[in-house]
Formats: sequence, C-alpha cells, structure tokens
Amino acid sequence: MHPNPFLSRSYTSHRAAFCLFIALLTTLSACRQEGSSRPDVSGIDAPIQIRRFERDLFALSTDARFGAQATALQRQYPDFYGLFVSQIMGFGEPYDTARTYPALRDFIQNPDMRFLYDTCMQQYPDLSGLEADFSQAFRYVKHYLPATSLPQVVSHISAFGPAAVTIDDELIGINLDMYMGSHFPLYQTPDFPAYLTRRFQREYIVPNTLKAYIKGIYTATEQDLPRLIDHIAYEGKLLYFLDQVLPDTPDSLKIGYGGQDLAWCAKNEAEIWAFLIDQELLFNTQSKNFYKYLDEAPHTSGMPAESPGRVPIWVGWQMVRRYMQSHPNTTFEQLMALKDGQALLKAAKYKPK
Repeated sequence: MHPNPFLSRSYTSHRAAFCLFIALLTTLSACRQEGSSRPDVSGIDAPIQIRRFERDLFALSTDARFGAQATALQRQYPDFYGLFVSQIMGFGEPYDTARTYPALRDFIQNPDMRFLYDTCMQQYPDLSGLEADFSQAFRYVKHYLPATSLPQVVSHISAFGPAAVTIDDELIGINLDMYMGSHFPLYQTPDFPAYLTRRFQREYIVPNTLKAYIKGIYTATEQDLPRLIDHIAYEGKLLYFLDQVLPDTPDSLKIGYGGQDLAWCAKNEAEIWAFLIDQELLFNTQSKNFYKYLDEAPHTSGMPAESPGRVPIWVGWQMVRRYMQSHPNTTFEQLMALKDGQALLKAAKYKPK
C-alpha cells in the first residue's frame, strides 16, 4: 500500500475554489443548452398524478368511526396502504387490524405528528408543480425504457422514514416530511447533521425519487457487487440514468453535492483516482474495508476535510459517462446488463491524470 496522494500536495485556495465553482456553473449551463442532442419526447404521453395519502389518512375520524374509515382507506389505496402500514411504519400486517388500527389512530392523534402534517400541508398545499416535473421526466423514462409501466405515485408522511419507496416500476411513495427545508425545527437534532439536512428540500424530490425508482427496477445484492469497483460502477449507472431523464437538472441535485463539492472533485480527480489505486481499494472484496467510502458522511474517509462524502461514487459516475461517450450506441438496458465493474472500467479507458 502506497502513501496517501493527498498528503503530497497543497489544496485549493478559496479564490481558486471560487473560480472553479464559476467554471463549473458555466459548464453545467452549457450542458443544459445542448438541447439538440437530447431526444424529442414531446409525443410521449406520461401523465403523473400524485395521490395525497397523508391528506386522506389524517382526515380519518379518531372516534368510533375510525375502523370503518380505515377499511375504506385501505380499499382506496390497495397497493400503498399495505406498504405504508407494514414496511414504512412497521405497525404490523395490514390484515391484523386489531394491531394496526390502534397504531394508525395513535399516529394521527400524536401532537408531534399532527404538527408535522399541518406544517407539511402548509409547505406542500398543491403538488401540481411536482406532477409536471415528474411527467416530463417520465417522458424520457418511457423513451429509454419503453417496456416500463407508468407508476402510481403517492405522497405520505412517516415521521422521517425513507425519502422514497418503490414497488418495482409500479408504485412510488414520496415521503414529504424528508423535504421540509434544511431549517425545519424537527430536523435540528444530532440525528440530522447539516450535511444531510441541506438536501431536505423540494428541488431534491424528483432526482431522489427517480434514483430510487430505477434502483428498484435494477436491484443489486451484495453478491452482485463483491468489490468497490462494482459498487461505484452500479451507482454510476444510476446517476447516468438521471443524466438521461433529467437533462436540465444540475449535477449537484443528482448526487447531492454543493457546487464547491463538485468543483473539488473535478480539480482533484487525478488524486482521487490515485488514492483508490494506491490504497488498493478498487478490487478489494472485503466490504469492511471499503464501505466507509460509500456511506453518508461529511467527507470521504482518508481524503481532506474539503472533500464531500462518498467521493468514489462520483468517480463511478465519471467512469460510466466516459464509457457511454466511447460507446454511444449502447442502450441503458445494455449498460445495466454490464455487471462486471472492472470490465466496464477497462472498456471506458478511464484513467484521469
């Protein structure tokens, strides 16, 4: 194992970082202007309507009528209700009403949950803007993956559960309480560090949800991803999918980095690559040795404090982009069929200097 390449050089000054940030914004703007290279999806019909489960749930009476109304709610949301009750909230199996109905009633009566719901409805009284954004994105999804179904999309709140849940390509659940803004009072706890809460904003809903959607279609187990190179290739493919279906969305929203984070990665790409090579991480099969480079963190282990977290995933994204630039006729389905991260790396000829 070789010395850490980051220790042999000085880092970007504030002035240089600012210049790189401006250059990066210029690059991103230019990419958005290259509309001629994107497919024309205007003829594809992909209407998305978001059903408001949280509104219907919190409208239930908490008196003797609750049981009958909860049964009606279950019929109204036959797919999502079971997912919400059993998996998202962990109240039990939907058929076990003696257990789940009291838990649901306690949930909507809880003062903190009522505050969360009321605040959510103030912030998201209407979702027509999100519906338009999703509809446009799914025009691109249907272009690149024509065999996929147009999913049912349901919003909900769950006391800070997963931001998005999916069932194959059929259903998407969006947890609105994970997008209340970074300064939302209930986020101001040690459980929600600032590097996470800055992403708890509306503009992240569509990219985060679409990443969960494609990840639900192209699932990968630990056996599928035995090495770090396999992990970052897989994550890079998911981010490349966002490139295709969200062509006007900045990279920062796709990967969850700030502008300065992207600038740091771009400036230090060669050093990042050297670090992964020198530390013998890429082809390591011991997950205990590389998972810390994939987990959420304020910065990436072994790299300077200026680095964002999960930098190897950003590398995987650049690797996939490079591969697709040199193999432009590859469909997204063919790309996802390339399971071997090392083979993809070799074909991409990715070796930043």
